[in-house]
Amino acid sequence: MAPHTTLHDPLMAQKKPTYFTYKGPKDFSTAIDVAQHYGFHLIEPIEAQKNLDRKARKVQGKVKREKSGEWYIHLGDKFAELNQYIRHMEGWPQPALVCHTLHSRRQIGKVRLSSFGCCQTISEGLVIATTLAVLRELGYENLGVDVNCVGARKTKEKWGYDFKEHFKKHLNDMRPTCQTLFKQDPLHITTCDDETCSEIAAAGPKTLNYLHKADREHLKDICEYLEAIAAPYRINNSLVGSHHHDSHTIFHIREFNDEGKADSPVLARGERHHSVAGQMGFPRSIPTISASIDVPGGRRESYKSIENKEVEQPKVYYIHLGTTAKKQSLPVLEKLRREGVTVLQGLTRDKIRDQITAAERLKIPHAIIMGEKEATEDTVIVRNMLSQSQTTIGVNRLPQYLKKVA
Repeated sequence: MAPHTTLHDPLMAQKKPTYFTYKGPKDFSTAIDVAQHYGFHLIEPIEAQKNLDRKARKVQGKVKREKSGEWYIHLGDKFAELNQYIRHMEGWPQPALVCHTLHSRRQIGKVRLSSFGCCQTISEGLVIATTLAVLRELGYENLGVDVNCVGARKTKEKWGYDFKEHFKKHLNDMRPTCQTLFKQDPLHITTCDDETCSEIAAAGPKTLNYLHKADREHLKDICEYLEAIAAPYRINNSLVGSHHHDSHTIFHIREFNDEGKADSPVLARGERHHSVAGQMGFPRSIPTISASIDVPGGRRESYKSIENKEVEQPKVYYIHLGTTAKKQSLPVLEKLRREGVTVLQGLTRDKIRDQITAAERLKIPHAIIMGEKEATEDTVIVRNMLSQSQTTIGVNRLPQYLKKVA
């Protein structure tokens, strides 16, 4: 079956992406289908490269991938993805949204979601909403999000210095194994379950107190996206990433019990970073938000490239106008996904004219439009792009209506 094309706004692309069909384990196919609905373009697996791994080791030392994967995304994987973006995706529609699988050298396979080239919090919104939808389709329940922001590099460095100095005062109170952990990577101690370490960390400096106004607003916006999709969340000061490389927004997703306590290992983790490209030697920063989702299953899979003309293009384009409408768009996209209605969307574009122009040039016959008024009334406008006629529909009735007219 030809895959749906859900890349958002491919209008201005200088280079068209290659489309693939995927055959592999059922859970991986499910995850990819969900990601494609939200606009992530399937690419072939990106494996770490030896030269990039060497650069990563120079920055962070020798770290086992399976251990780093539990609490932050390995720097070698970040290098490999950014290298792929720089070499092959900069001519794509921007920002580029991609998904791919990771298998080799890992006991548990992973599906990776990445957004390259966007500083807006909608990137976090899309990545987290997609990750939650994937995990629910895989059978997980009572999911919750731990989220934190450590700010830009200098902010993190200032907090990190104070954090290390705080812990140094209490080294003699810590177990020898915890002392070794602290010496290897001081920030890794935030993941330690030892009661003494937890008490020392709880009394230490908090990242939120070091954030600039823009970073506080960034975190506030992310929380509003989480509220829009009804995702339980908490600000977790222990999410700080690695001491060795850059991070900004960090999130983990787990299952939680009725008492609000974590009831599973980390099922997915994600990070925003801006300056990792500079650590590769690239002359400019590339804002990136990525998520790594644990997916059980075998490693046997195949990708087959197909012609663009074989790709089934959706008949509906989703358009938003205003900040509130943008945030309320994510639950609408999820409702449509559950009902099997695929749409193109331009959530990273703010001007309605640009979105309408994209729909017109792609000759998409129907558009869903949500403005500030519609967002507060839980409605949308469905416009026939050929006749220009339009009608207002309640969000609850939208999937059934589109199945009739589109």
